[in-house]
Amino acid sequence: MSESRLDQSLESIISSRKQSARKGRGGRRSDAGRPSATAAPVGGVKKSTKQAKQPKAAPTGPAPTGGESKIMISNLPLDVEQGQLQDYFASAVGVGRPKKILMQYGPNGKSLGSATVIFNRAEQASKATTALNGVKIDNRPIRVDLLVSAANVPASTKQSSLADRVTQPKKDKPKPWPRRP
Repeated sequence: MSESRLDQSLESIISSRKQSARKGRGGRRSDAGRPSATAAPVGGVKKSTKQAKQPKAAPTGPAPTGGESKIMISNLPLDVEQGQLQDYFASAVGVGRPKKILMQYGPNGKSLGSATVIFNRAEQASKATTALNGVKIDNRPIRVDLLVSAANVPASTKQSSLADRVTQPKKDKPKPWPRRP
């Protein structure tokens, strides 16, 4: 039977399968009462006649941020609150009052010991990062990272190919057999 199918066209194989499926698979309902299905188009999906929407133009430059800059503070004591951080930045650090402080909380409502601080100017954020990174609070050093948006990341230089970067391990030379006098 497989030899004869090799000689048949695809359309005749499909039509013979449809006929054999109608004959022998008991338990199937007839198509009575169902609306007749329209034949599928050749491409598989019928495209609407409406005119397709024009894609939106991609931005050509970085989005205006107004000079905002963010820092991420981690390893804070769990009892530190938003107001305490605002007062600390305004008075002790001397960088000025932050625009917004976002404390991170877990699902149970307790602090996770980290916060994102948003400043109006990038100079404030860089000054706060250098002044606070590694400072100990309750004998625990905090970590302060300057967050940079993807638009502000400098373009990376083209890296060399993988073949140029791979180095072969040096093979040890065999030790000479000790000579006996």
